[in-house]
Amino acid sequence: MKKLSTLILFLPIFANAQIVINEVDADTPGTDTAEFIELYSATPNTDLTGYTVVFYNGSDDKSTGNPIDLTGYSTDANGFFVIGNSGVTGASITINSNAIQNGPDAVALFQDDASNFPNDTEITTTNLIDVVVYDTSDGDDSVLLSGFGETTQWDENMNSDKDNQSLQLISDGSYFAMTPTPNAQNTEPSAITYSSVATISALRAGTVGDYYELTVEAVVTYTRSNRNQKYIQDASGAILIDDSSGKITTTYTAGDGMTGLKGKLSEYNDLFQFVPVEDPGAPSSNGNTVTPQTVTISDLLTDHEPYESEVVRLENVTISEANGTAAFSPNTNYNITDGTDSMTLRTSFNEAVYIDQIMTTGQVSFNAFVSEFGGTPQVIPMSDQTTLDFLDLDVLSFAIYPNPVQTNLNFSGLTNLVQISVFDMLGKLHMQAEVINTLDVSALKSGLYMVEIKSKTSSKVFKMLKQ
Repeated sequence: MKKLSTLILFLPIFANAQIVINEVDADTPGTDTAEFIELYSATPNTDLTGYTVVFYNGSDDKSTGNPIDLTGYSTDANGFFVIGNSGVTGASITINSNAIQNGPDAVALFQDDASNFPNDTEITTTNLIDVVVYDTSDGDDSVLLSGFGETTQWDENMNSDKDNQSLQLISDGSYFAMTPTPNAQNTEPSAITYSSVATISALRAGTVGDYYELTVEAVVTYTRSNRNQKYIQDASGAILIDDSSGKITTTYTAGDGMTGLKGKLSEYNDLFQFVPVEDPGAPSSNGNTVTPQTVTISDLLTDHEPYESEVVRLENVTISEANGTAAFSPNTNYNITDGTDSMTLRTSFNEAVYIDQIMTTGQVSFNAFVSEFGGTPQVIPMSDQTTLDFLDLDVLSFAIYPNPVQTNLNFSGLTNLVQISVFDMLGKLHMQAEVINTLDVSALKSGLYMVEIKSKTSSKVFKMLKQ
């Protein structure tokens, strides 16, 4: 792998501001004992007398705590001045742990007397020298932004690594999250060194925290609105793209090809993730299919890493919690077994169509993503957004209507009698009949019910709203 070796360093020089807020680190590992704010002056050893740093709380959009009076201090021989917790080496002023809140909040520099900023002072731009409105993957605080005349709220978690990165001022006047550099020069993000990798397996074999470019096409297997996540896969492996900052603005759907993806390799609870730094652009192809590899529970328990984030197929397993009335809840662990081995099924996809549906009893087969938590493998069943089929059961092709229903619930597409059972949400059986076209539900009270449709070879459960 060929690596670029040149790093470009810069010191910010602004004609309209002698002193700037050069770096903010609001969220650090553990109990936040390494937070800091770094000021920078274009002229070394600049006297800071008459300047005040004020924190603003996004919960009420007023100042919080005591202002920091800089009278008697000056920047150092390189133009830096650091205010930080006890864990920050070289801090000229030490502040309490957690004094710098995680956001959405703001830190402002005024050329004004500290006594003018008691706790709960309203936002003001009078004598304002510089301000940074920031967050850690929170929604924008429109009051802070408009009050200070700012247009951007900077996200310290833009790379999904808020504990280990700070917001740093770069040459274009924006802030970028990078490894903290208190009392030292900021690094331009354009100077990030990318290692080229030709397969996802090579990417997964990289170093967590390093930056990579995937030079070949990977196929998108699933997309989520949550954290703008995407699963991608090639012939060698798969990985989860975690894009909480929304760097990828192009709309991708399952089956699209993605080429030239750049980002940082990260890890969350032992699960490899790739955090993009830019949008790779339009899909390089469409309509690709990925054939799931059939695996056993034993395969995943023995070594799940080769399958992590891949689409796999598990066959003839049973769900221990399935009892005919229990339904799937989101973000819940269930146990699956093949009679010899067992493992966790995790319902991580809140948007999945099987959420709130009754778990199938007996043996089932299904496609899933392989995940892990703290080194323990899990499987996440895929979500079919176009049908109500769960776990690839051999379900008859039919539909029920109308829903909501008042009198007759109709069935289309059935060619033989099926058994219909109607349960309330507590699992109590209210109706059971064999039908082929219509079920009279007029005797039911208004409410939400579960309708189980069972043929000789398969079964299916639907929600029904009785009006």
